[in-house]
Amino acid sequence: MRCPFLVLQYSQTEGNVVTIVLSTVYTTGWAGIGFSKDGMMLNSSCMAGWVNVEGHARIKQYYVEGFTPSAVKPDKGELPLTHVPPYVALNGARIYLAFQLKYPVPLKRQPILLAYASAYPQHHHLSLHDDKTTITFDFSSGLCGLHI
Repeated sequence: MRCPFLVLQYSQTEGNVVTIVLSTVYTTGWAGIGFSKDGMMLNSSCMAGWVNVEGHARIKQYYVEGFTPSAVKPDKGELPLTHVPPYVALNGARIYLAFQLKYPVPLKRQPILLAYASAYPQHHHLSLHDDKTTITFDFSSGLCGLHI
């Protein structure tokens, strides 16, 4: 998926390893991508990344148990991450989040949550998002549909 502000790139091997790189315009706060069973935020697993005010890059997996920042649990989630460490970096005015997932079968149609906030996480707890959207992405074809 490409638009002026967001780029979602991926590859999927025959061994069902999916490499994802999400990039977007960035100034402060965090950016995140979530995987949902039903397109809803509740009970989804997400990766969020940011570069703090000291310039340190951070990326973590989260599990969404509820709709308040305290219900978004750091270092939890059901994403089948590989042993390759997730990575976040800044390049100019863009932030890049990269990670790998290993599935037992090829990943096909998947509801994807995209969100960002201008406020930095506090003690690895995400602030409430400024905006969000849900898409359905077909990893077998590269096509997506936007949910409004």
